[in-house]
Amino acid sequence: MQKIVQTNTKILFTQQKSQDKACPYLLLSKKSNIHIDFYPFVSIKPVSKGDFQYNLRNIRQYSSIIFTNKTTIDYFFYLCSATRTSIHQNVKFFFLTEQLFIYALKYIHIKNKKNKTIIKNSFDEFLISFLENCKEQYLIPGKHKNNGKIVKFLKNYKICYEEFTIFYSISNNIAHLPVHSYNIIVFFNPQSIQCFMHYFPNYQINHTVFATLGHTTAQEIKKTSLPLAIQVPSKGNTSLIESIKHYCNA
Repeated sequence: MQKIVQTNTKILFTQQKSQDKACPYLLLSKKSNIHIDFYPFVSIKPVSKGDFQYNLRNIRQYSSIIFTNKTTIDYFFYLCSATRTSIHQNVKFFFLTEQLFIYALKYIHIKNKKNKTIIKNSFDEFLISFLENCKEQYLIPGKHKNNGKIVKFLKNYKICYEEFTIFYSISNNIAHLPVHSYNIIVFFNPQSIQCFMHYFPNYQINHTVFATLGHTTAQEIKKTSLPLAIQVPSKGNTSLIESIKHYCNA
């Protein structure tokens, strides 16, 4: 795939624009010739506080909690705070990447507690860590009806787990978007790809290429004919920003 070397590169991030001025995506646009637009393909709706408390009433039976993305971290700890739900200090936290671990520190301050953390930067290593801790009872907070590889892996090896719905995702209407005007479109979750294919079922491939963040997102786009140019994480690619800059020669 030929890299972009032209000026005024346009990128569409398929998520809400951050209000944080220090957001790396916003800084990328300011410090380069890259123009970035934000438009959420998916809207997130948390479960009610009552449903959260009811479904989590047996939280102490779980010895480990699995986190694979920032959205889950945000909503889980938001709902814990809103319902004054405490997490026992002996609970283990499993993080798919070190970046997620660092992100979660603003909520759990692990260094000041006894919580043990398991951090992996490879999805295969992440799965193997469950075998190494096969006697744990895992809680998997996340989106409604999440039947991903982690769940299938735990089920296959008869490891105790329970999925725990903390938010729902709803696809937005994107039919009006000029998707062909972008050089790169970045997907952050599988449903955004499904949304894209729903509204553009006869999409004609042109100069636009696609980027994905997360393993399940990459797996979803590989089911389509969309050209995947940037996959994070992958071998040699651990940062979405650096991968985009390298691809664009920015």
